[in-house]
Amino acid sequence: MKDTVILVILISLFSGFYYDSVLDKGPLNTHIWRQSDCLSITSNYAKGASFLDPQLHTLSADNYSSGKSAGEFPILYFTIGQLWKITGESFFVYRLVYLSILITSLILCFKALHLMLKNTVWSIVLTLLLYTSPVFVFYGVSFLTDAPAFSFVIIALYFFTLYAIDKKHRNFFISMLFFSLAGLIKISSLIAFIFLTGVFFIERIRKVQTLSSRKLFVGSKTEWIGLISVFVVIVLWYAYAFNYNQLHGFKYTYNSIHPFWLIEKFNWEAILASLKNFTSHSYYSRFMIFSMLLIGIVNLLNYKKLPMLANLSNLLIPIGGLIYMLLWLPLLGNHDYYFIALLIVLPGILFPFAWLLKIYCTTLFNSKLTALFISIFLFLNFAYCYSHIHLKTRSNESLYYLIGNHQLVKHMKWVNWDAQTNLYRYYRMRSYLSDIGIDKDDLVISMNDNSFSISLYFMDRNGWSNHKKLLESKKIIKTLIERNAKYLVISDKVYLTKPFLQPFLSDQIGEFEGIRIFKL
Repeated sequence: MKDTVILVILISLFSGFYYDSVLDKGPLNTHIWRQSDCLSITSNYAKGASFLDPQLHTLSADNYSSGKSAGEFPILYFTIGQLWKITGESFFVYRLVYLSILITSLILCFKALHLMLKNTVWSIVLTLLLYTSPVFVFYGVSFLTDAPAFSFVIIALYFFTLYAIDKKHRNFFISMLFFSLAGLIKISSLIAFIFLTGVFFIERIRKVQTLSSRKLFVGSKTEWIGLISVFVVIVLWYAYAFNYNQLHGFKYTYNSIHPFWLIEKFNWEAILASLKNFTSHSYYSRFMIFSMLLIGIVNLLNYKKLPMLANLSNLLIPIGGLIYMLLWLPLLGNHDYYFIALLIVLPGILFPFAWLLKIYCTTLFNSKLTALFISIFLFLNFAYCYSHIHLKTRSNESLYYLIGNHQLVKHMKWVNWDAQTNLYRYYRMRSYLSDIGIDKDDLVISMNDNSFSISLYFMDRNGWSNHKKLLESKKIIKTLIERNAKYLVISDKVYLTKPFLQPFLSDQIGEFEGIRIFKL
């Protein structure tokens, strides 16, 4: 109990530094598009949409008449939507729910490690190293589902650790439940589950004892049913989502791979440059990445001393991460949150290393000097992560020596400025729209929004955005007017001179921070 209290105090300190000006904020920094989609679905649940009927503010479905579209399993959106019915729309409530899931996963990660290592310092340090990944910390309280999905994987692994020790069916099924939740929310998070399924079949086929003196699985019907059920549940949901989107003719997210062989359509050089200068920095610091690589090599050199399970973890989980990268490589250059799924590589490599030291270098493992060294290593990673989170959420001025990459710093500062100066005008405009007589039920056309729902969600009005330039013709504007569009919103002066818009610009009823509103 005392050890857990120490961990909770440290997590609270870390969280205090990371999130001191974040929890009450809306979407921040990059990928506000995707964050707004999540908020839009949640908002529609708060307004009464049924669980199996997810909807966005953009009316791109059903021939421009509804916002019906399904992606990941909407359990989190729905749950927070029900909370919003009580609290009102609240970014704080949304982020607090995600933070609770994250902290729970860290506590259970510590408990699992302590069961295996019997060492408080190592268990705390290895746990908190997960909490020094900028991408996990930033999106851990964001509105995207990637970080909660990974947290559910950690929770699943805790209960699986209990099952490996006591073989109680209850722990096994709880583990499978959380693996299912993780896969339903973000299927790419299942590297650990696929690894364990592989171990299950290796033990069945080769009749080997992966834990040196015994097997990890017993091969019972319970295990067969549990493992298969995870796959079945996930397939059922994504089949439903596919049919739902086909029925309504619109999808806001692509539930499929984007493999490396598609890069010929894009630009190899640009993608690799983005990986180098932007998204990889959100994964971990450079010295952390090189440390993981070195430790993985040490594990390989000592493979004879490790049980088969540890060797498989050290080898197959990084290979699984590499396969994942190849299957989504075109998107990794500008989608840093895709790196969250790769966080499983950290325990896949470091836990076998800690076990190796515990068994064969006991004095070193338990020494106070080692505890001091790994604590300093943790602090350096914390400092890097804090600097990165500070850059993404608050500042446009500091030099960020720990980050080092000037292109990254410059880009993030510009993103912060653009979000607050341009995008958040729509959010600040909510009450103004009501003041000039635009009701919550009135439909609007947002001409300068190339996303699905950023401006529409921020204004809290349903309507149509200019995604893929779909609105740039007189014919489509007239069609939307027939769909009961009542107002046209323009934030870019260039569009005031567009010929196709001239018939619709005769009745300007308001202007807010450069955004003009016209009655149709």
